[in-house]
Amino acid sequence: MARKILCLHGYSLNGEALDRLLGEFKRSVGDSYEYVCPDGEIDCIPAKEIAKIYSPPHRCFHGAFPDENEVRESHRFLYDILDDEGPFEGVLGFSQGAGVAASLLFEQTMQPGSERPEPLFKFAVFIGGTQPWDIYEPTSKYSKELQPLKPVCAAKYAARIDIPTAHIMGRKDIYRDGAKSLLALCNPQKAKVYDHQGSHMFPRGQTAMEDLTAAFDWVTDRATFQ
Repeated sequence: MARKILCLHGYSLNGEALDRLLGEFKRSVGDSYEYVCPDGEIDCIPAKEIAKIYSPPHRCFHGAFPDENEVRESHRFLYDILDDEGPFEGVLGFSQGAGVAASLLFEQTMQPGSERPEPLFKFAVFIGGTQPWDIYEPTSKYSKELQPLKPVCAAKYAARIDIPTAHIMGRKDIYRDGAKSLLALCNPQKAKVYDHQGSHMFPRGQTAMEDLTAAFDWVTDRATFQ
């Protein structure tokens, strides 16, 4: 039976779009894995350049600037997928999908006594990642209702995502700082960065695809022997 990887799309895309983007990568890796690409739960309005390329539905896992309830609802949505379609060997996230996956993993490290003591995934691949939102800062309920959440700052917390992680970053990505902040939330001894020459996009071209495949091989090898 093929091992499953949960694949989470970016803001205003959908699971089918991500599955198409993964086509070359899947051919490179082979048929050892099954890729589960769900649609985000929420409809959203795409940017014009996205709407020109990708067909509806345009979905997201939470709004662009979510409140705490939205973030926790996105976690519940993913937990439901884990329960219904798991277990999953790993998770691969692109853009918002990477941020949501990291948010779920970071939540588990912040709540070590939770009802899910085992790691949710053995490895993670973050492509054009965005950092999770901080739902842990002690503020009043009234304050949270008035102010948008801030991204998680690694310096504030000792907890780290403690599974092998690969971080695919474009050198021209305008959201690169977010990807680097996500990296800072991961155990540095189990994390590896792969740069490509592009912007905030899914890696394309032979060199970029070779790097993505190498990143995948690295995290799966580390997951096997950790």
